[in-house]
Amino acid sequence: MRALIWLIILFALAIGIALLTQNYHGSAHIVIDNTHYSMNLNTLIIGIILLWVLLYILVRLTKTIAGIPGGFRKFSRKQHQKRADQELSEAGMAFFAGRYSQTSQHTKRLLTNSEAGKRLPLALVLAAYAAQADGNVNERNSFLKRLESLPEKYQLPRYLLLAEDALVRENYDDAVKYIQSANKISPDLVQTVRLDLRRAIAQQDVDSILKNAKQLRKKGAIGEQEASDICREAYSKILEDVSDAKEMKRCLKRIPEAEKNSSMLVKIIEKYRDNGQYREVVNHVRYHYPNNSDDKLLSLLNDVFVYLPDNEQGKLFDDAEKWLKQRPDNASLLYTLGRMATTKQLWGKAQSYLEASLSQRKSIATHLALAKVFTDSGRLPEAEQQQQAALQLMSIAEVE
Repeated sequence: MRALIWLIILFALAIGIALLTQNYHGSAHIVIDNTHYSMNLNTLIIGIILLWVLLYILVRLTKTIAGIPGGFRKFSRKQHQKRADQELSEAGMAFFAGRYSQTSQHTKRLLTNSEAGKRLPLALVLAAYAAQADGNVNERNSFLKRLESLPEKYQLPRYLLLAEDALVRENYDDAVKYIQSANKISPDLVQTVRLDLRRAIAQQDVDSILKNAKQLRKKGAIGEQEASDICREAYSKILEDVSDAKEMKRCLKRIPEAEKNSSMLVKIIEKYRDNGQYREVVNHVRYHYPNNSDDKLLSLLNDVFVYLPDNEQGKLFDDAEKWLKQRPDNASLLYTLGRMATTKQLWGKAQSYLEASLSQRKSIATHLALAKVFTDSGRLPEAEQQQQAALQLMSIAEVE
């Protein structure tokens, strides 16, 4: 469009000049150092125009010739940039295809390219991770050294890789150092939180485990179930370290109510048992068993029943018989009542409950418990029968 406009202007100018020269006949006079020159005005005008055109051509030609070296440099730079883009693209494709040696080769060629520029940090990161995956530590360190010389804003991937390597080597002090350095560049990055969670689990750092798991769940990096499983393991670790009633109280304050009343319930009661807090065991079983009918709770009750005062034993025995009305065919509850009756030397009830349990489910423990009832009540032949029955079940279990 611009060329068409200029063409129209030139045509108009030519027509104007032609008309002017036809209708106007004059002379131009020039005096130089007392010398007088005279020429036709039309000739002068045409000469000036031709001179202007010639000067324009000379200027353009000079400019073009002067720009030739710069043009070559620009062309060369574009070619280098094109090759740099291609090398980076090839390095990325090779990395994600698992061809780590090719990633390294493309990156090395890119390093020799004068136009690598902003492509260099990404290429070095790809090459370092590729060398790490390939087990080539020396080459990885070489790429990381080149990356270290770049500005701080490009150091995040280097810190992450070094932190991961430190975790693999179980050098947790270095892992913490690199994770902290990464956090200075990009605080609370999901990847750094994951790395710190791995470190915390390896070091059994319960506080950090809980903190990191909650952060990852909040960011949507892990699901609710996975976060709960991780936290539950941490709570279990806290519970394992409890050694007395005071520590137990502090520990339970840290565990959410939902966990205490569900997945952690049995472990909590087991810790009460191990600490000798038998009343707490009984209170928890009394409260929870009517709702969940968990046989593990009855097993814990069997463990502590003998350590209770007589009046507590009587109350608990009465409660268990009430539970039986709701679960008359529950073999575990019948076995528990048989054990309680044995402790209280109620031989008739003990025999009745244990035999009822055997009618629902054959069990080595129940046969042996019944054998004890017969032995303690002086019925040795029947005790021997129960012992033989238990031995038969043992042999069957071994064969299976």
